[in-house]
Amino acid sequence: MRRLRDQRGQTAVFVVFLLPALLGIGALAIDVGFWYAQKRNVQNAADAAALAGAARLPNGMPAAQSAAQATYAVNGTGTDSVTVAFPRADTVSVTARRPATVFLAGVVGIGPVVVEGRAEASVRSFARIENDYDLLPWGVMRQSFVPGQSYAIYMDSSSANNGALALPTVNGSGCSSTGSASDYRDTIQGADVACPVSIGDVLPTKSGTMAGPTRQGLDQRTGGTFQPISSIVQFEPDGGATILNENSPQLVKLAIVESLSGSTTWPGGSGSVRVVGFGYFVISGTNSNASEVYGVFIRAQVPPTAGTTTAWDGTSTMFTVQLTR
Repeated sequence: MRRLRDQRGQTAVFVVFLLPALLGIGALAIDVGFWYAQKRNVQNAADAAALAGAARLPNGMPAAQSAAQATYAVNGTGTDSVTVAFPRADTVSVTARRPATVFLAGVVGIGPVVVEGRAEASVRSFARIENDYDLLPWGVMRQSFVPGQSYAIYMDSSSANNGALALPTVNGSGCSSTGSASDYRDTIQGADVACPVSIGDVLPTKSGTMAGPTRQGLDQRTGGTFQPISSIVQFEPDGGATILNENSPQLVKLAIVESLSGSTTWPGGSGSVRVVGFGYFVISGTNSNASEVYGVFIRAQVPPTAGTTTAWDGTSTMFTVQLTR
């Protein structure tokens, strides 16, 4: 019995000796979990701010900085310190720091703690669009497009060529030419998907009167009703745009083209044009028989899965933004 009492006493001394360490480990585990959650929140806010800033970068660095700071304010807290920088002409960097509360770890001398989040987002230009039902068989001649302004994206009575393109469409594992009116109509309505189109490609025009297939394709695509532009996209004072309904069938991608001689005049007869870029438009309506189709030009980010991208050159009419750090 005496030996058992001695062992109990040794155990009690051992527990008393380790108790502060055990309490410190437990306190640290609780606080570390809280700090991790705070760091994740700061990082998410920095990611969102960088993306928002990059989406406004084509409108200038002041617009990008304002958008990044405003977005962070929505997702962060008032105690966070935020720095917005531009390490490259196509990139917005956001660094955010937050003082994290020390609950129990201070007992063992830990504190103060600051958690940090860093994010970079870059603008990328579209050099190629592939497997996209929103790429329609129309081309618009290169010009100085203004966000929020309406343009004629198809004109049946303008000349022998009217903005229609004979886009090849995906057929099994390959591509097939689209010579018929039904192919043209099906590409508009989304029953056919255009083959990949890259900047520099030469595409044949589709001459002739196509008002009937145009009307049929648009009726199938939109259900015969055009939604107000304001329900699809919101234009900002700085020229940027916020997409409100990314699934709208009126949101389309069009090839920006020029003649093979480099002019902005459509070729006569059966000719071809060269792709020099891509534009993002929202179809706003047609005339009574759909011989004219109008679209509002947008300068906004688009889903990065829509096509391959290259570094932004500062002049592209269509771009996406991607987190690069």
